Amino acid sequence: MNKLIITVLSIFSLQSYAAVMPADSVAKQIQDSLNHSVWVLSWNEGEWIDSIKIPVVISEEIKDKLLSKTIAEWRNILSNGNDEEAQEARSALGVSYLFGVGTEQSEEFGLSYLKTAANKGRSSSALYIAIAYASGIGNLTEDYVKAIKWYTLAEELDEEDIFSFDLGGIYLKAAEQATTRKDYRQAADIHKEALASGHKQSAPYLVALHLTGLGVEKNVSKALEYAKQVDIKALFDNDDDYNKFGDKLSPETIVALIKMNTSARHSDVYKRSGEYHQARLMLSEAVNKNDPIGAYVAHKVAYQTKDFGYAAHVLNIAAEAGLPAAQYEVADTLARINIEPEYSFKMFKKAAENGYSKAFLRYGSELYNRGKHSDSLSWMDKASKYEVGKHSANGKPYIGVATDEYIKSVELLAKLYFNGEGVEHNKDKALELVDELIKQVNGRISMKKIQVSPDSRWRPNNFNSRDEQIQHYNNQLNGYMSKFTELVNLKRMMMDIKQ
Repeated sequence: MNKLIITVLSIFSLQSYAAVMPADSVAKQIQDSLNHSVWVLSWNEGEWIDSIKIPVVISEEIKDKLLSKTIAEWRNILSNGNDEEAQEARSALGVSYLFGVGTEQSEEFGLSYLKTAANKGRSSSALYIAIAYASGIGNLTEDYVKAIKWYTLAEELDEEDIFSFDLGGIYLKAAEQATTRKDYRQAADIHKEALASGHKQSAPYLVALHLTGLGVEKNVSKALEYAKQVDIKALFDNDDDYNKFGDKLSPETIVALIKMNTSARHSDVYKRSGEYHQARLMLSEAVNKNDPIGAYVAHKVAYQTKDFGYAAHVLNIAAEAGLPAAQYEVADTLARINIEPEYSFKMFKKAAENGYSKAFLRYGSELYNRGKHSDSLSWMDKASKYEVGKHSANGKPYIGVATDEYIKSVELLAKLYFNGEGVEHNKDKALELVDELIKQVNGRISMKKIQVSPDSRWRPNNFNSRDEQIQHYNNQLNGYMSKFTELVNLKRMMMDIKQ
């Protein structure tokens, strides 16, 4: 069976095949989780995400406490009070000056008082200093590299665990700011310090730096060592995927995914090709370690480089290992050329049961065609609910944005309700669904009419010419107009039978 599938997939590879991983695949989830560690390498000074200041204010409760005494009274307590009272007064003066509460704002005076208090052991003062540098309070410049020193001190002094902040995330901000300034060595040092302190968020960044040689030695072996320290669970969108595949995700796959993304930094096609070749070799190691995610990524990369035989081989490995996206693609390939229908059906079933949303409609349709209408109903219902997506209101897509899969699944649901196949007869429900589809398809027709207009904006990244673009959308328009006529006839037939 395995040899047959590999042969079939190799033959089918004559069809065009997208190298991009499906948005709802586990491999894409992991890729997206790792992408930030690569994107940040391309940030330029002045483009840092935190360049826009977010105002920081203190609570009314703290403000009332500060205003309960004048600046002169706080100074008197600082000079004449006991150690505890003096520390409180020193901190109050620091915060008052820093935020300009009860006095003219002076970041210099505020930080001076607060630094003295922090160095004498007051954790809240260290935290205020950190916030001041991180937020750029007043005339201060945002500086996470300075802020991290004070965040770390605040955490060390906070014996009662009063404060709650993500020190790992702050390390990332500091490293990102250093990267923005093109100080990659400092960024690497910050990431290493963070990782040594137990903050694993920095591990993928160190992988990226060692793969590119920015601020550190370009060394794949060291990149692999840091990949072993990546928090694997953080790469998965849900616990189910992590429980199924987390212990199988190899460092080689992590390095390969990051390397494929860092290769985009090269404008030289030969250098980029060389990086991709190295990533493929790394993925081969992942396949040898029985990593199904690595096998699936290797399949996508092999298709991109037109190595169709190997692509088919590793896709089958990923499918047999239980990766839902791979199971779906094997099933879809076999179904489209009508070979091994039982094996295709089995793979659609596995992909659907494993939660791969694209498989809901295909598996439900297969059940319907086999006369298993009751089982089909539940999968069609899942498919329609998934396809509603984010652009919806009252459980229905906005008019004009319904997907083809939504239209197919709801149409099949309408037929099930009308014929009473696998569900109690409900002709009113069936007509309601058909009416909804007629509105949706009419909305799609309106959208396509706009897109076929000679005045529509040309999308050169997607089409070679404006004529090609118009022809593409015109074909879609004709398809939706045919579907509209089909649905109107279906409604007419339902109403005739109902009467």
